Amino acid sequence: MFSKNTSSLRKLTLSKIAKDHSELMPPRLNFVSAYLGFLSQRDKWWLVLIHVLALLMLFTFLRFGWFTFVTFSDKTAATLIDQRTSNVATIISMTLAVIGLLLGNLAIKDNQTYQLLFIKSRLYLILYYTLSVICCLIVISTLRDSLPRPIFEQFVLAGTYLALFILFGIGYLFRTIIKFANATSIQAILTIELLTEARKNLRIGLLHKYSLESFLQLMQQHVVSAWQVPFGQLPDQDAPKLEKLVYDMNLSKLSKELVKDKTGTPKVYTVAMSLNLLTSGHATFISPNIGRSVKRPMDLSGCVTLRQPSKLVSQSQVYRSYFAGKLNEYSAEGKHAKVAEVLAVYHKMFELQMKHG
Repeated sequence: MFSKNTSSLRKLTLSKIAKDHSELMPPRLNFVSAYLGFLSQRDKWWLVLIHVLALLMLFTFLRFGWFTFVTFSDKTAATLIDQRTSNVATIISMTLAVIGLLLGNLAIKDNQTYQLLFIKSRLYLILYYTLSVICCLIVISTLRDSLPRPIFEQFVLAGTYLALFILFGIGYLFRTIIKFANATSIQAILTIELLTEARKNLRIGLLHKYSLESFLQLMQQHVVSAWQVPFGQLPDQDAPKLEKLVYDMNLSKLSKELVKDKTGTPKVYTVAMSLNLLTSGHATFISPNIGRSVKRPMDLSGCVTLRQPSKLVSQSQVYRSYFAGKLNEYSAEGKHAKVAEVLAVYHKMFELQMKHG
């Protein structure tokens, strides 16, 4: 099934999914867009602040082009920094008022729509960036008499450039929020998110399926059979109890370890290993079969790459549950046109599952 020149089960499996199920693969976003999405998370305020401080230092001490074209007098620089601080504070207060007004007029008002709006508009990133810029401008204004004149002027100019970026962010924010004032636009966005969620769930399922098939194929090649637990036999008390996530397996190394044993004793696998599997048998999954018991498991720890259970990639049912709730709601209220819309979305999702499931 897989090429023999690659030992990583994860690479082999992901390569097969990309080749045979290209429709399920996420779009290739550019690095900037993906990173901005990462910074837009609600708990990344500290990281946004670090980026703002880094940009402030970069713009302050980067001396070429328009960074050296603008010059200030002592009085102009001091006045300008106070004005910029006041301007940004005014802009953010007006922006929050307008956002509140727009949020109150959303075409579809529910928790899922609000969460999706915050993600698509990068609301957290823009707010954190604006507050970070205000903080920097206040600090610069406070240090006007403590910094050397040339350094202070450079800080004022850098703060001005950072404040200009806020206008672009607010423009993007307004444009995105306005889209959510139309019910048709919201429905289209929700449909895209549902199908994206379905594709991700199918990729996770295929990761388990293909990696398990590869493992079982290797076991068959080396005549390693599944261990049938005898009736009434207690589990091995010495087996590890700590669950770990199977992130990757080295198929080439595992094959060599199985060939290395020349005793001729039949072997059994106690755990059918696959990627993204939580198991406590990650260190004892292959053992010699001695009579009706399994003893002295082979040391194959170097063949498996483990991660913490928190790294488990779980399937999401957020948008599917949302549409299921809407279907029940529309059915109870007798909204036949709405029911037909949801069923049309379900049809697209089931087509994906039938094709790639």
